[in-house]
Amino acid sequence: MDVGTVKELKDLENMILNWSKDYVKRIDVHGGNEYLVEDFREEIGFYIVPYIRRLYHTGYLTKEEATEFSNVVSGFLIGFIDLIKEYE
Repeated sequence: MDVGTVKELKDLENMILNWSKDYVKRIDVHGGNEYLVEDFREEIGFYIVPYIRRLYHTGYLTKEEATEFSNVVSGFLIGFIDLIKEYE
């Protein structure tokens, strides 16, 4: 993977982390936070997944690298879900 692609992936990770921080601010300790998980999932699906697909299809990422980054993204979502459970 070239240096530019590594930087792009790091930028995407930072973007997801910023989204996560924003969603954390909206957690209601009384429950009903399912919409936050769905919104976060949709945002990832709309912006991140197609971008990773393009990087893969244009040869900037191997299948293994794309899968590895997808696992990182899934980890952000799972971490957010776990955090919501702690708040509620």
